[in-house]
Amino acid sequence: MFEPKQDVNISAVASFDPNEIVGPAGLTITNYVTDNFGLTYTIYFENLRNAIAPTHEVIIVDTLDPNIFDFKTFSFGRVSWGNERINPLPNMKEFSIDISLKPKNPNILRINAKFDTTSGIVYCHFIILYTVTMDFPEDPDGGFLLPKKTPPEGEGSVKFTINLKKGLTHNTKILNQAKITLDLNPPINTNIYSNQLDLKPPVSRLTNIYKINYMEPNTYLNTGTASDDASGVKYRTLFASINNREYFPLATMATDEIFLKLEPDSVYKFFYITVDSVGNIESNKTIPEVSTLNVSVASKETYTDFGIKVYPNPAQDYLDITCIVPESGELVIFINDLSGRTLLFENLGFLPEVNQHLDCQHKN
Repeated sequence: MFEPKQDVNISAVASFDPNEIVGPAGLTITNYVTDNFGLTYTIYFENLRNAIAPTHEVIIVDTLDPNIFDFKTFSFGRVSWGNERINPLPNMKEFSIDISLKPKNPNILRINAKFDTTSGIVYCHFIILYTVTMDFPEDPDGGFLLPKKTPPEGEGSVKFTINLKKGLTHNTKILNQAKITLDLNPPINTNIYSNQLDLKPPVSRLTNIYKINYMEPNTYLNTGTASDDASGVKYRTLFASINNREYFPLATMATDEIFLKLEPDSVYKFFYITVDSVGNIESNKTIPEVSTLNVSVASKETYTDFGIKVYPNPAQDYLDITCIVPESGELVIFINDLSGRTLLFENLGFLPEVNQHLDCQHKN
């Protein structure tokens, strides 16, 4: 005979979950990365401040793209909830652990985590179990993740690392999105975290070498151009050869110009090699791009009277320069402070054989 159970007063309570996935911090708004290191993702979940009960169960599912990720390189990282955390051993693709929450909580937190190397599914399950029966407890206040009153209370996360597959191409998009279920709430998708692959090295070229007659003797200026259509140029290394000897790295440059004091009666040859912001290196060079054997026209004796007018004078934050170009040729403008530091360098290119008025404005 069926005997009905005794009536029990049950409070209808609920927890609430915002969610987010965060991946590698790349370069530029496109989030460029390269393929020579593992990508680390962290999936965050929370039981918000306005929730009226602790969280009892959390299920996280993240399905990785088999065309993008190398599944055999997957490794779980730190798992955290509130002030607690565990760190699985490196290269672990599956683990299960029961954690006593005493003395604050009489229950056990069981964490089951697994990465399926066939389907690419990352699965992590947090669930509260009653210590005596190892069943789901009826106590609505016996959960493991309290409402987020004082962080990190109410916060949890799962971290993992995985490499990209070999053979991906430049500008490949890398997308990842997880799904989080908190207690009996409907599953919620996280944001889509996006990166883009930068595999193309930058390009650069030294274009001119100028002899600077108004500075110390044997002072030269090397100028050039460098570009990268993805993560951007990070720095250039200037290589020099003296009297046809072996090239050596002479200087690291953050910009496309550098002043050099060279030894007299020596022949210098230069090129530079550029590195982009994710570490791609320009192809090696063997042919000089500029040389003291072929100094630019800017090294010739130039006019000393350009009708230069400066306003205001003295100047602090703003400067307006007006000058007259008396003959055709390449015009380069330098503005140095009293210590010799270059505040402005601008190559205006070749100007025709007519008088021109040029307004140069510089804000410090």
